[in-house]
Amino acid sequence: MESLKPKILVSHPANNPYYVVLAFQKAALLQRFITGIYYKPHKSFYKVVDMFPVSLRQHTLKALERRRWKQLNDKLIVSMPYFDFLFRILAKFSFFRIPRRPDGSYSWLIYNRLFDYFASVYLYFAHPRPTIFYGFEGACLASIKTAKRLGITTVLDVPIVLGRAQMLELEKEQLGLGPPHQPVEFRSYKEVRLADYLITASEATAQSVIELGVKPDKVFIVPFGVDASKFQPAAFKQPNVSHKFKAIFVGQFIYRKGVHYLLEAWKQLNLPNSELTIVGPSDTDSPAFIELMRTRYAGIFVEVGSVNQSELAHLLTDADIFVFPSLLEGSARVVYEALASGLPCIVTPEAGSVVQDGVEGYIIPIQDVVVLKERIRMLYDNPELRRRMGRAARLRAEEFTWERYEDELARIMFQVQPDNLNKQQS
Repeated sequence: MESLKPKILVSHPANNPYYVVLAFQKAALLQRFITGIYYKPHKSFYKVVDMFPVSLRQHTLKALERRRWKQLNDKLIVSMPYFDFLFRILAKFSFFRIPRRPDGSYSWLIYNRLFDYFASVYLYFAHPRPTIFYGFEGACLASIKTAKRLGITTVLDVPIVLGRAQMLELEKEQLGLGPPHQPVEFRSYKEVRLADYLITASEATAQSVIELGVKPDKVFIVPFGVDASKFQPAAFKQPNVSHKFKAIFVGQFIYRKGVHYLLEAWKQLNLPNSELTIVGPSDTDSPAFIELMRTRYAGIFVEVGSVNQSELAHLLTDADIFVFPSLLEGSARVVYEALASGLPCIVTPEAGSVVQDGVEGYIIPIQDVVVLKERIRMLYDNPELRRRMGRAARLRAEEFTWERYEDELARIMFQVQPDNLNKQQS
Protein backbone atom coordinates (compact mmCIF):
# COMPACT_ATOMS: atom_id res chain seq x y z
CA MET A 1 0.00 0.00 0.00
CA GLU A 2 1.13 3.54 -0.79
CA SER A 3 0.59 4.65 2.82
CA LEU A 4 3.06 2.00 3.99
CA LYS A 5 5.89 3.26 1.81
CA PRO A 6 8.82 4.87 3.63
CA LYS A 7 9.49 8.50 2.75
CA ILE A 8 13.20 9.18 2.48
CA LEU A 9 15.18 12.38 2.83
CA VAL A 10 18.67 12.07 1.32
CA SER A 11 21.47 14.48 2.21
CA HIS A 12 24.87 14.96 0.57
CA PRO A 13 26.72 18.17 -0.46
CA ALA A 14 28.01 16.86 -3.80
CA ASN A 15 26.98 14.66 -6.74
CA ASN A 16 28.20 11.32 -5.37
CA PRO A 17 24.76 10.02 -4.36
CA TYR A 18 22.82 10.67 -7.57
CA TYR A 19 22.50 6.93 -8.22
CA VAL A 20 21.01 6.50 -4.73
CA VAL A 21 18.58 9.37 -5.24
CA LEU A 22 17.51 7.95 -8.59
CA ALA A 23 16.88 4.55 -7.03
CA PHE A 24 14.55 6.06 -4.43
CA GLN A 25 12.84 8.26 -7.02
CA LYS A 26 12.11 5.26 -9.26
CA ALA A 27 10.61 3.42 -6.30
CA ALA A 28 8.54 6.51 -5.37
CA LEU A 29 10.28 6.65 -1.98
CA LEU A 30 12.13 9.96 -2.36
CA GLN A 31 10.71 12.87 -0.38
CA ARG A 32 13.62 15.30 -0.77
CA PHE A 33 17.29 15.38 -1.73
CA ILE A 34 19.31 18.11 0.01
CA THR A 35 22.59 19.05 -1.67
CA GLY A 36 24.96 21.94 -2.38
CA ILE A 37 25.05 22.85 -6.06
CA TYR A 38 22.44 21.19 -8.23
CA TYR A 39 22.31 22.77 -11.66
CA LYS A 40 18.86 24.07 -12.56
CA PRO A 41 19.42 26.15 -15.73
CA HIS A 42 16.10 27.98 -15.40
CA LYS A 43 16.99 29.39 -11.96
CA SER A 44 18.10 33.02 -11.86
CA PHE A 45 21.17 32.13 -9.79
CA TYR A 46 22.74 30.34 -12.75
CA LYS A 47 21.92 33.07 -15.27
CA VAL A 48 24.95 35.00 -14.03
CA VAL A 49 27.12 32.41 -15.81
CA ASP A 50 26.03 33.99 -19.12
CA MET A 51 27.97 37.09 -18.09
CA PHE A 52 31.30 35.21 -17.81
CA PRO A 53 33.98 35.45 -20.53
CA VAL A 54 33.52 32.76 -23.17
CA SER A 55 36.28 30.39 -22.00
CA LEU A 56 35.28 30.69 -18.34
CA ARG A 57 31.60 30.30 -19.22
CA GLN A 58 32.26 27.09 -21.15
CA HIS A 59 34.38 25.66 -18.33
CA THR A 60 31.76 26.59 -15.72
CA LEU A 61 28.86 25.14 -17.69
CA LYS A 62 30.78 21.90 -18.21
CA ALA A 63 31.34 21.66 -14.46
CA LEU A 64 27.69 22.52 -13.73
CA GLU A 65 26.43 19.84 -16.10
CA ARG A 66 28.14 17.29 -13.88
CA ARG A 67 25.93 18.53 -11.06
CA ARG A 68 22.72 17.55 -12.79
CA TRP A 69 21.06 14.32 -13.85
CA LYS A 70 18.20 14.77 -16.26
CA GLN A 71 16.59 11.59 -14.92
CA LEU A 72 16.08 13.24 -11.53
CA ASN A 73 13.02 15.31 -10.71
CA ASP A 74 14.51 18.66 -9.70
CA LYS A 75 11.30 19.57 -7.87
CA LEU A 76 12.38 17.06 -5.21
CA ILE A 77 15.84 18.60 -4.88
CA VAL A 78 16.70 21.30 -2.35
CA SER A 79 20.05 22.91 -3.21
CA MET A 80 22.23 25.48 -1.45
CA PRO A 81 24.29 26.95 -4.33
CA TYR A 82 25.04 30.34 -2.80
CA PHE A 83 26.83 28.83 0.18
CA ASP A 84 28.60 26.28 -2.01
CA PHE A 85 29.93 28.91 -4.43
CA LEU A 86 31.05 31.19 -1.60
CA PHE A 87 33.04 28.43 0.01
CA ARG A 88 34.69 27.51 -3.29
CA ILE A 89 35.85 31.10 -3.71
CA LEU A 90 37.19 31.33 -0.14
CA ALA A 91 38.97 27.98 -0.48
CA LYS A 92 41.14 29.49 -3.25
CA PHE A 93 42.94 31.64 -0.69
CA SER A 94 45.83 29.98 1.13
CA PHE A 95 44.84 31.36 4.53
CA PHE A 96 41.48 29.59 4.23
CA ARG A 97 42.74 26.22 3.02
CA ILE A 98 41.31 23.35 5.00
CA PRO A 99 43.44 20.55 6.51
CA ARG A 100 43.33 17.66 4.08
CA ARG A 101 42.67 13.99 4.55
CA PRO A 102 45.76 11.75 4.54
CA ASP A 103 45.40 10.98 0.81
CA GLY A 104 44.81 14.63 -0.09
CA SER A 105 41.51 13.72 -1.75
CA TYR A 106 39.59 16.76 -0.57
CA SER A 107 39.86 19.94 1.47
CA TRP A 108 36.19 20.31 2.32
CA LEU A 109 36.01 19.18 5.93
CA ILE A 110 34.62 22.47 7.23
CA TYR A 111 32.22 22.80 4.31
CA ASN A 112 30.81 19.34 5.00
CA ARG A 113 30.16 20.29 8.61
CA LEU A 114 28.44 23.54 7.72
CA PHE A 115 26.35 21.80 5.07
CA ASP A 116 25.39 19.16 7.61
CA TYR A 117 24.22 21.88 10.01
CA PHE A 118 21.93 23.45 7.39
CA ALA A 119 20.63 20.03 6.37
CA SER A 120 19.82 19.21 9.99
CA VAL A 121 17.83 22.45 10.30
CA TYR A 122 15.90 21.63 7.14
CA LEU A 123 15.21 18.14 8.47
CA TYR A 124 13.93 19.54 11.78
CA PHE A 125 11.36 21.76 10.06
CA ALA A 126 10.50 19.36 7.20
CA HIS A 127 6.77 18.83 6.71
CA PRO A 128 5.60 16.22 6.23
CA ARG A 129 8.31 14.59 8.24
CA PRO A 130 10.32 11.87 6.47
CA THR A 131 10.36 8.40 7.96
CA ILE A 132 13.96 7.64 6.94
CA PHE A 133 17.00 9.93 6.85
CA TYR A 134 19.68 8.70 4.44
CA GLY A 135 23.07 10.37 4.84
CA PHE A 136 26.66 9.78 3.76
CA GLU A 137 29.75 9.22 5.87
CA GLY A 138 31.60 12.41 6.75
CA ALA A 139 28.75 14.84 6.11
CA CYS A 140 25.76 14.02 8.31
CA LEU A 141 26.56 13.72 12.04
CA ALA A 142 24.34 16.67 13.07
CA SER A 143 21.55 15.44 10.79
CA ILE A 144 21.68 11.94 12.28
CA LYS A 145 21.42 13.40 15.79
CA THR A 146 18.44 15.54 14.73
CA ALA A 147 16.73 12.59 13.06
CA LYS A 148 17.11 10.41 16.13
CA ARG A 149 15.64 13.13 18.34
CA LEU A 150 12.65 13.22 16.01
CA GLY A 151 12.24 9.44 15.97
CA ILE A 152 13.30 9.12 12.32
CA THR A 153 15.15 5.98 11.23
CA THR A 154 18.73 6.80 10.17
CA VAL A 155 20.65 5.06 7.39
CA LEU A 156 24.32 5.87 6.78
CA ASP A 157 25.96 5.14 3.44
CA VAL A 158 29.65 4.34 3.93
CA PRO A 159 31.34 4.65 0.52
CA ILE A 160 34.91 3.82 1.60
CA VAL A 161 36.75 1.48 3.96
CA LEU A 162 37.25 3.16 7.34
CA GLY A 163 40.08 2.86 9.84
CA ARG A 164 42.94 2.85 7.33
CA ALA A 165 44.01 6.49 7.54
CA GLN A 166 47.19 5.78 9.49
CA MET A 167 48.30 3.33 6.81
CA LEU A 168 47.92 6.04 4.17
CA GLU A 169 49.91 8.47 6.29
CA LEU A 170 52.79 5.99 6.46
CA GLU A 171 52.54 5.49 2.69
CA LYS A 172 52.87 9.24 2.20
CA GLU A 173 55.95 9.35 4.43
CA GLN A 174 57.60 6.46 2.56
CA LEU A 175 57.08 8.31 -0.71
CA GLY A 176 58.87 11.34 0.73
CA LEU A 177 55.79 13.54 0.49
CA GLY A 178 56.01 14.89 4.03
CA PRO A 179 55.72 13.76 7.63
CA PRO A 180 52.66 11.77 8.72
CA HIS A 181 49.82 13.61 10.42
CA GLN A 182 47.31 12.43 12.94
CA PRO A 183 44.31 11.13 10.96
CA VAL A 184 40.97 12.86 11.52
CA GLU A 185 38.27 10.20 11.33
CA PHE A 186 36.51 10.54 14.67
CA ARG A 187 33.50 12.29 13.12
CA SER A 188 32.94 9.38 10.73
CA TYR A 189 33.28 6.93 13.60
CA LYS A 190 30.57 8.79 15.53
CA GLU A 191 28.25 8.65 12.51
CA VAL A 192 28.86 4.93 12.08
CA ARG A 193 28.10 4.11 15.70
CA LEU A 194 25.09 6.41 15.92
CA ALA A 195 23.24 5.42 12.74
CA ASP A 196 20.52 2.76 12.93
CA TYR A 197 21.65 0.99 9.76
CA LEU A 198 24.58 1.15 7.36
CA ILE A 199 24.82 0.59 3.61
CA THR A 200 28.13 -0.49 2.08
CA ALA A 201 29.04 -1.60 -1.43
CA SER A 202 31.59 -4.25 -0.55
CA GLU A 203 32.56 -6.86 2.00
CA ALA A 204 35.76 -4.91 2.75
CA THR A 205 33.81 -1.78 3.71
CA ALA A 206 31.29 -3.78 5.73
CA GLN A 207 34.06 -5.48 7.68
CA SER A 208 35.71 -2.13 8.43
CA VAL A 209 32.58 -0.76 10.14
CA ILE A 210 32.02 -4.01 12.02
CA GLU A 211 35.57 -3.62 13.36
CA LEU A 212 34.47 -0.23 14.71
CA GLY A 213 31.83 -1.91 16.86
CA VAL A 214 28.76 -2.00 14.59
CA LYS A 215 26.64 -5.13 14.87
CA PRO A 216 26.72 -7.19 11.66
CA ASP A 217 22.92 -7.35 11.42
CA LYS A 218 22.85 -3.54 11.03
CA VAL A 219 25.08 -3.61 7.95
CA PHE A 220 23.82 -4.23 4.40
CA ILE A 221 26.06 -4.87 1.38
CA VAL A 222 24.71 -3.57 -1.93
CA PRO A 223 27.24 -3.85 -4.79
CA PHE A 224 27.09 -1.17 -7.46
CA GLY A 225 25.89 -1.65 -11.01
CA VAL A 226 27.12 -0.97 -14.52
CA ASP A 227 25.45 0.02 -17.76
CA ALA A 228 26.47 -2.98 -19.85
CA SER A 229 25.12 -1.30 -22.99
CA LYS A 230 27.68 1.54 -22.69
CA PHE A 231 30.64 -0.68 -21.81
CA GLN A 232 31.03 -3.62 -24.14
CA PRO A 233 33.93 -5.85 -25.15
CA ALA A 234 35.52 -5.67 -28.55
CA ALA A 235 36.08 -8.81 -30.56
CA PHE A 236 38.68 -10.70 -28.55
CA LYS A 237 42.11 -10.10 -30.00
CA GLN A 238 43.92 -12.91 -31.75
CA PRO A 239 47.61 -13.33 -30.90
CA ASN A 240 50.03 -12.00 -33.50
CA VAL A 241 53.48 -10.52 -33.44
CA SER A 242 52.31 -7.03 -34.34
CA HIS A 243 49.69 -6.69 -31.59
CA LYS A 244 50.72 -4.31 -28.82
CA PHE A 245 49.83 -5.51 -25.31
CA LYS A 246 47.93 -2.71 -23.57
CA ALA A 247 47.31 -2.35 -19.85
CA ILE A 248 45.08 0.40 -18.46
CA PHE A 249 44.55 2.04 -15.06
CA VAL A 250 41.58 4.35 -14.45
CA GLY A 251 41.26 6.54 -11.38
CA GLN A 252 42.49 9.68 -9.67
CA PHE A 253 46.24 10.14 -9.91
CA ILE A 254 46.78 9.85 -6.15
CA TYR A 255 48.77 7.42 -4.04
CA ARG A 256 45.64 6.03 -2.37
CA LYS A 257 44.92 4.34 -5.69
CA GLY A 258 48.24 2.45 -5.60
CA VAL A 259 49.20 3.75 -9.03
CA HIS A 260 52.85 4.05 -7.96
CA TYR A 261 53.01 0.29 -7.36
CA LEU A 262 51.71 -0.30 -10.87
CA LEU A 263 54.26 2.09 -12.36
CA GLU A 264 57.11 0.41 -10.48
CA ALA A 265 55.94 -3.07 -11.55
CA TRP A 266 55.63 -1.92 -15.17
CA LYS A 267 59.10 -0.37 -15.10
CA GLN A 268 60.67 -3.55 -13.74
CA LEU A 269 58.82 -5.78 -16.22
CA ASN A 270 59.94 -3.76 -19.25
CA LEU A 271 57.70 -5.82 -21.54
CA PRO A 272 58.43 -5.65 -25.27
CA ASN A 273 55.71 -4.23 -27.52
CA SER A 274 53.53 -3.06 -24.64
CA GLU A 275 51.88 0.12 -23.40
CA LEU A 276 50.53 1.30 -20.03
CA THR A 277 47.84 3.99 -20.04
CA ILE A 278 46.90 6.02 -16.95
CA VAL A 279 43.42 7.55 -17.23
CA GLY A 280 42.07 10.01 -14.68
CA PRO A 281 42.23 13.53 -13.34
CA SER A 282 45.61 14.96 -12.43
CA ASP A 283 44.23 18.22 -10.97
CA THR A 284 44.04 16.66 -7.50
CA ASP A 285 45.26 17.85 -4.11
CA SER A 286 48.42 15.74 -4.57
CA PRO A 287 50.54 17.70 -7.08
CA ALA A 288 53.79 16.64 -5.40
CA PHE A 289 52.92 12.96 -5.88
CA ILE A 290 52.00 13.48 -9.53
CA GLU A 291 55.24 15.31 -10.29
CA LEU A 292 57.21 12.60 -8.49
CA MET A 293 55.58 9.91 -10.64
CA ARG A 294 56.11 11.86 -13.87
CA THR A 295 59.78 12.32 -13.04
CA ARG A 296 60.52 8.85 -11.69
CA TYR A 297 58.65 7.00 -14.46
CA ALA A 298 59.09 9.37 -17.39
CA GLY A 299 58.54 7.69 -20.74
CA ILE A 300 57.09 4.41 -19.50
CA PHE A 301 53.39 5.33 -19.46
CA VAL A 302 50.81 7.34 -21.39
CA GLU A 303 48.87 9.87 -19.30
CA VAL A 304 45.41 10.61 -20.71
CA GLY A 305 43.73 12.74 -18.02
CA SER A 306 40.00 13.08 -17.46
CA VAL A 307 37.64 11.58 -20.03
CA ASN A 308 33.88 11.27 -20.42
CA GLN A 309 32.00 7.97 -20.38
CA SER A 310 32.09 7.38 -24.13
CA GLU A 311 35.82 8.11 -24.28
CA LEU A 312 36.43 5.79 -21.33
CA ALA A 313 34.43 3.02 -22.99
CA HIS A 314 36.63 3.32 -26.08
CA LEU A 315 39.86 3.23 -24.05
CA LEU A 316 38.72 0.15 -22.14
CA THR A 317 37.70 -1.60 -25.34
CA ASP A 318 41.14 -0.95 -26.79
CA ALA A 319 42.98 -2.42 -23.77
CA ASP A 320 43.98 -6.03 -23.01
CA ILE A 321 43.92 -5.92 -19.19
CA PHE A 322 42.77 -3.58 -16.43
CA VAL A 323 45.01 -3.04 -13.40
CA PHE A 324 43.79 -1.32 -10.23
CA PRO A 325 46.10 -1.95 -7.22
CA SER A 326 44.24 0.47 -4.94
CA LEU A 327 45.19 0.77 -1.27
CA LEU A 328 41.77 1.95 -0.18
CA GLU A 329 38.31 2.10 -1.78
CA GLY A 330 34.74 1.28 -1.03
CA SER A 331 33.82 -0.41 -4.27
CA ALA A 332 35.37 1.19 -7.34
CA ARG A 333 32.72 1.46 -10.07
CA VAL A 334 35.38 1.58 -12.77
CA VAL A 335 36.14 -2.09 -12.06
CA TYR A 336 32.55 -2.97 -12.97
CA GLU A 337 33.03 -0.99 -16.20
CA ALA A 338 36.26 -2.82 -16.97
CA LEU A 339 34.53 -6.17 -16.40
CA ALA A 340 31.69 -5.16 -18.72
CA SER A 341 34.33 -4.26 -21.32
CA GLY A 342 35.58 -7.84 -21.23
CA LEU A 343 38.91 -7.11 -19.52
CA PRO A 344 40.72 -9.42 -17.10
CA CYS A 345 41.13 -7.34 -13.94
CA ILE A 346 44.03 -7.29 -11.49
CA VAL A 347 42.74 -5.72 -8.28
CA THR A 348 43.34 -5.68 -4.53
CA PRO A 349 40.83 -6.76 -1.85
CA GLU A 350 40.75 -3.11 -0.80
CA ALA A 351 39.34 -2.19 -4.22
CA GLY A 352 36.03 -3.66 -3.02
CA SER A 353 35.34 -5.20 -6.41
CA VAL A 354 33.24 -8.18 -7.44
CA VAL A 355 36.16 -9.83 -9.24
CA GLN A 356 36.61 -13.51 -8.39
CA ASP A 357 40.25 -14.53 -8.06
CA GLY A 358 41.36 -16.74 -10.93
CA VAL A 359 38.05 -16.38 -12.80
CA GLU A 360 37.70 -12.82 -14.14
CA GLY A 361 41.20 -11.81 -13.12
CA TYR A 362 43.33 -11.82 -10.01
CA ILE A 363 43.08 -10.42 -6.50
CA ILE A 364 46.51 -9.45 -5.17
CA PRO A 365 47.76 -8.06 -1.85
CA ILE A 366 48.21 -4.32 -1.56
CA GLN A 367 51.71 -2.83 -1.82
CA ASP A 368 53.11 -6.01 -3.41
CA VAL A 369 55.08 -5.23 -6.57
CA VAL A 370 56.36 -8.82 -6.90
CA VAL A 371 52.91 -10.43 -7.10
CA LEU A 372 51.64 -7.60 -9.31
CA LYS A 373 54.47 -8.25 -11.77
CA GLU A 374 53.74 -11.98 -11.76
CA ARG A 375 50.07 -11.49 -12.60
CA ILE A 376 50.73 -8.95 -15.35
CA ARG A 377 53.38 -11.20 -16.85
CA MET A 378 51.04 -14.21 -16.75
CA LEU A 379 48.39 -12.35 -18.73
CA TYR A 380 51.00 -10.90 -21.09
CA ASP A 381 52.32 -14.38 -21.92
CA ASN A 382 48.92 -16.08 -22.28
CA PRO A 383 46.52 -14.58 -24.83
CA GLU A 384 44.15 -17.53 -24.45
CA LEU A 385 43.99 -16.94 -20.68
CA ARG A 386 43.17 -13.28 -21.37
CA ARG A 387 40.35 -14.26 -23.70
CA ARG A 388 38.92 -16.79 -21.25
CA MET A 389 39.02 -14.35 -18.33
CA GLY A 390 37.67 -11.57 -20.56
CA ARG A 391 34.60 -13.62 -21.46
CA ALA A 392 34.07 -14.48 -17.79
CA ALA A 393 34.47 -10.79 -16.91
CA ARG A 394 31.64 -9.80 -19.24
CA LEU A 395 29.33 -12.47 -17.82
CA ARG A 396 30.17 -11.35 -14.29
CA ALA A 397 29.38 -7.72 -15.10
CA GLU A 398 25.98 -8.70 -16.50
CA GLU A 399 25.02 -9.90 -13.02
CA PHE A 400 25.38 -6.38 -11.65
CA THR A 401 22.89 -4.10 -13.36
CA TRP A 402 21.75 -0.75 -12.00
CA GLU A 403 18.21 -2.16 -11.97
CA ARG A 404 19.38 -4.85 -9.55
CA TYR A 405 21.07 -2.19 -7.40
CA GLU A 406 17.94 -0.03 -7.32
CA ASP A 407 15.66 -2.95 -6.43
CA GLU A 408 17.95 -4.12 -3.64
CA LEU A 409 18.31 -0.65 -2.13
CA ALA A 410 14.53 -0.09 -2.18
CA ARG A 411 13.94 -3.53 -0.63
CA ILE A 412 16.26 -2.67 2.25
CA MET A 413 14.45 0.61 2.88
CA PHE A 414 11.17 -1.28 3.27
CA GLN A 415 12.94 -3.70 5.60
CA VAL A 416 14.31 -0.97 7.90
CA GLN A 417 11.29 1.33 7.87
CA PRO A 418 10.09 2.17 11.41
CA ASP A 419 7.38 0.05 13.02
CA ASN A 420 5.38 3.18 13.80
CA LEU A 421 5.45 4.31 10.15
CA ASN A 422 1.74 5.02 9.88
CA LYS A 423 1.78 7.00 13.10
CA GLN A 424 4.69 9.16 11.85
CA GLN A 425 3.02 9.78 8.50
CA SER A 426 -0.17 10.95 10.19
